[in-house]
Amino acid sequence: MTRAQQATVLATTRPAWRPTLWLLLASMTAMAGLYTYTQQRHMAIPLMTIAIGLSYLIPYRLSRTGPARWIIRGCLLAMLLLLAPDRTQMRSFWYVDEGVTSLLGMLAAAELMLQHWLGRPDAPRQGIMLVLCAAIFAASTNAREPRLTYILAPLFALAAIGSLRVFSPQQQQAPTTAPLRRGMKSRLFKGAAVAFALLVGFSTAASIESMRNRLNRIGAEWLMSFAPRTSVGMSSSSQLSTRFNVTPSLTRALRIRGTRTTMHLRGMVFDTYESGTWRPKLEQRIMESLPVGFIPPPQAKLFQIDRLEDNLSLLYLPLNLASLQADQNARVDVERGHRGVITCTPEAGDECVYQVAPGESLNSQGPLCRPLTPDERAACLLVPPQVDPKVRDLALPLKKPKPLQTMVSIAAYLQANHSYSLKADMGEGDPISVFLLNPKRPAAHCQFFASSVVMLLRSCGIPARYITGYYAHEPTSDGGLVVRQRDGHAWAEAWIDGIGWMTVDATPGGGQPGSREEDESVSNWQKWREWFSDSFSTISNFLRRLNWRQVALAGGLVALVALTVQSILAARKRVRPLPPTPYAFPGDDLESLAMDFNRWLGRMGETPLDSATWMEHLTSQAEQTSARRQHKRTQVDTARDFVTAYNCTRFGDPTDPAAIAQLRQLLDKMKET
Repeated sequence: MTRAQQATVLATTRPAWRPTLWLLLASMTAMAGLYTYTQQRHMAIPLMTIAIGLSYLIPYRLSRTGPARWIIRGCLLAMLLLLAPDRTQMRSFWYVDEGVTSLLGMLAAAELMLQHWLGRPDAPRQGIMLVLCAAIFAASTNAREPRLTYILAPLFALAAIGSLRVFSPQQQQAPTTAPLRRGMKSRLFKGAAVAFALLVGFSTAASIESMRNRLNRIGAEWLMSFAPRTSVGMSSSSQLSTRFNVTPSLTRALRIRGTRTTMHLRGMVFDTYESGTWRPKLEQRIMESLPVGFIPPPQAKLFQIDRLEDNLSLLYLPLNLASLQADQNARVDVERGHRGVITCTPEAGDECVYQVAPGESLNSQGPLCRPLTPDERAACLLVPPQVDPKVRDLALPLKKPKPLQTMVSIAAYLQANHSYSLKADMGEGDPISVFLLNPKRPAAHCQFFASSVVMLLRSCGIPARYITGYYAHEPTSDGGLVVRQRDGHAWAEAWIDGIGWMTVDATPGGGQPGSREEDESVSNWQKWREWFSDSFSTISNFLRRLNWRQVALAGGLVALVALTVQSILAARKRVRPLPPTPYAFPGDDLESLAMDFNRWLGRMGETPLDSATWMEHLTSQAEQTSARRQHKRTQVDTARDFVTAYNCTRFGDPTDPAAIAQLRQLLDKMKET
């Protein structure tokens, strides 16, 4: 078959080069809904919509087998991640988060645009494109305000139903005697069906809009049944409750890179105790901008802390902090006074990355250990009246000549006389007093040990305060640490003149995070999911730091290179000659038959030319033989029958004995005549 014949066959068998107009309407409606939903009106959506429209005007298509489509997908993904809207704070309901919904809708829109420009859109792939349209439109309906949804929904439903026609088998209609009348009835029926569908769509949309508040309330109640009951981070105030860290989940709060040293990471610092509650709350504190002294010195050994999620936007820092360096686009505030609580609000995203330079020793006089004022010292020495006076009597025998010795003595006393338990039931009265003075020595968790240390130290004249944060202890494969919500902990800090604040953790060894028997182990599946999430966040954060012009230029260059490579490969494939078909020589029997046939042709005066085959020569001779030479014509026809049978055997089964015997009989008959 020649190239022209192949082109004719392909032209008559290949499907149309573009999807149906119904699918175009569905695509445009979905893109319009997505554009009205996004708050920031990203220009990427109109550009993708224009590209979809141009696919119906320009016949050029990308190859469905080359690498260009995957390279273009990667470029689109990178640019959309760069332009993606920021997530809101609804971490418990990521599936109704406007930022996540917008990003998913834009990713589906990018894939839909690419599908419009890929190869021949057969019926299965048009089904994929219709599913993408539905996903985009579903994302656009996740809005607090309906906007144009009640108008776009009927149009999209109509376009989706019309697009389903591509899956119906094409039936040949019988000819009719009245084509004009039949066409008019068909058009009237289709018009009535479209009008009815639009009427039903608008009525349904109006009904849903009138019941929108009720439906939203039902949906919110249903989603609440699946929502996690825990938050990530510390509480604004700390109350001595029956349980500390009620649901110790495996959710990651921090990721530490650059060190594997176990450490206490302080988040909230309290110095006021009132009837079982430590205050002040975070919103009651005076915050100011980060001072210049927190800038890391040259050649400082920094390690990085990634705050993944936190409900108070706290920075979790070691006590021996020498310097701090946060993202330049983040807002960092520090509490005025001795407590030194630090918050950080990043400009975009939920993660906050900051670098810490620790001091040379745990007793370093860093920015968190500045000297106390008289009022601050008095606040850290106050034993409130609700604490039983017998607590002071208990503390006096534990007092030693030096403050450091007193610290060690109090911690050793608590660990030797009290046991750890996640559940603490103190009954009536002040929790600290009951814990310390009850003869039954009730077991309790870290909050009671830390609070007792504070009150015993204050009773001995040593300033002390109560700390909540995390105890970092779980190593990772990359040489760092990971901190989970179950690693929440409470401890105390004591002020030693000439040294500064020092950590005092009196919780028994079996009660510290990482040593509790009830802690759930981390599965390999959990670690794999965390690795995937970290990789995605790393790529996303890298793209966010780039200029959008740089990303657009890089994406355009990569796409151009991909198209060039694909064009070169396609051109080489077109000009590459087909591999020669190996010629199979006939066997001895067929070769003997061929030689006898050639001799017979010679005796008949019909020796063929070297440039023509047997059949070509005999056909030419048959056309030149006149009707008067009937005998000659019969010989030529007989020879043509032999050549036909010979070719069937030669290129079929040349070793078939029956076929060879039949050829021999036919040749003998020709010789006899």
